[in-house]
Amino acid sequence: MTETTIFTFEDVEVEKRKPIFDYETAKEFPLRKIEKEWLLATEIIRRGINEDEKVRETVQPLVTSPLSESLPNELIEIMPREGVERFGQLLDKYPELSKFLKLPPVPDELIDPDLYHAKQLYNPEELVAQYKQHFPDQLDFLKDLLRKNADFGHYTKGVTPHEKKMIAMRYRLARDTKLLALGADILQEEDIGFDEQGQATLKSGVSIVIDKDFPDAKALLNPHEWEKRRQLKDRVHEISVGVKKYILKEKKTKMHTDTIEGGHREGISSREEFEAAKYFNNLPTQEHGDIVINWEKPIGTVEFPDGYQFCIFQYEEDLIGDNDICKSYSEEIKNNRKQYEEEYNRINANLDKYIQNPLITRYHKKDQNQVTTLPFDDFAKMKAWRSYWKAMNVLKQTAIEHGYDNRDMDGFAFKILHDDKGVRLGIVGFDFEYFKKVDEKEKTEMLAKHKKSTIELESYGIGFGSGEWWDGKETTLAQRAAYLAMLDEDGLLKKD
Repeated sequence: MTETTIFTFEDVEVEKRKPIFDYETAKEFPLRKIEKEWLLATEIIRRGINEDEKVRETVQPLVTSPLSESLPNELIEIMPREGVERFGQLLDKYPELSKFLKLPPVPDELIDPDLYHAKQLYNPEELVAQYKQHFPDQLDFLKDLLRKNADFGHYTKGVTPHEKKMIAMRYRLARDTKLLALGADILQEEDIGFDEQGQATLKSGVSIVIDKDFPDAKALLNPHEWEKRRQLKDRVHEISVGVKKYILKEKKTKMHTDTIEGGHREGISSREEFEAAKYFNNLPTQEHGDIVINWEKPIGTVEFPDGYQFCIFQYEEDLIGDNDICKSYSEEIKNNRKQYEEEYNRINANLDKYIQNPLITRYHKKDQNQVTTLPFDDFAKMKAWRSYWKAMNVLKQTAIEHGYDNRDMDGFAFKILHDDKGVRLGIVGFDFEYFKKVDEKEKTEMLAKHKKSTIELESYGIGFGSGEWWDGKETTLAQRAAYLAMLDEDGLLKKD
């Protein structure tokens, strides 16, 4: 545990933990400035690894060191200050970098269940100051509150917001350190022999698996081939090799900041993520009408002896997020009216039937737009909206059909495709970290549940939106009816 002291207010004594990093400490260590200094230091180290065998031999043992807050300091401590271009000068110029890295780590037991959801550490002094200022006549209640808070561990268990930022940053730097060590380790190997399955184990115990059909996969897993690495999300980085870009995804841990609601849950390994992605990429092209399903393409995966691991994927160009896809796809539909004319006429011919549907009267209020005609532009909006939801549903359905349960369905993006079949909506599935294999019985139950829930959700609200489009125009009565007609054609309209 970190240092604790006793705080006294009149006849009440409570124990409190002294934070390692709080508001005052944060002023001494501006994190953005320190991160820039770290980048300068590690660039010097990277060049040293490439050019100097002594530096390689110094850094390589860290490949087996556990990932921790202290690891970046280990790197700085073992690096020779002399003989490595400007390294000693840089540390002398930026002394706060070394001081920041030397700060003691926050005990792991306080980071529960994960860094994002860890309990906050409170300060009894701040509580007393607030009551004295705002509630000076309630000091007896304050004493009881201090005792209760102490019993709950509010002053000893938990971390401050500034400590969370410090921990997150030092773990990012620790992952940088592991990659530098991996580069040194690979350069120390005389030759890496991959077997027929594309697997190899280095002398250090580092395990590497590649897709042998992908050109240059072997080189891509060497961090010293990377010209740039840019963090996109918590566990996701973009790396550049020449003019090409790739995606690196670490295995998520409790020390990442973007964890699922309720606290981090262990996902599959990077090797399993690689294998799941490879499985789905080996399937024939999956088409559902004007919906085309594709999957993120894996290149290779690396696992360190301490458990740190990552997977590298091909970079997907021209992806569109779910906030913009309906508007973009709607414009494509309008620009390619001939392709959709038959469907438009068919929907239009049956519109009156769906305007009378009880779902319409339940969700479309009398004070909302009562227009009962459907111009093609309005049809295009509803077609894009329907395709958007259909694409997400068939993506999930496809995963289940192939025996996988995905516990985190946020991993997808869209593309607008132009091919010999016209304009189509592509959806790309990625983030396999929570893909779990299920048996035949579970698969059957999940498919039935998925179909039932899809009918419920589509019919009772998802398709009707908020009543207003991206251009500020209200959803019309005819548009809602058109959506019901599209649902009915897909066999998803709930029958009352």
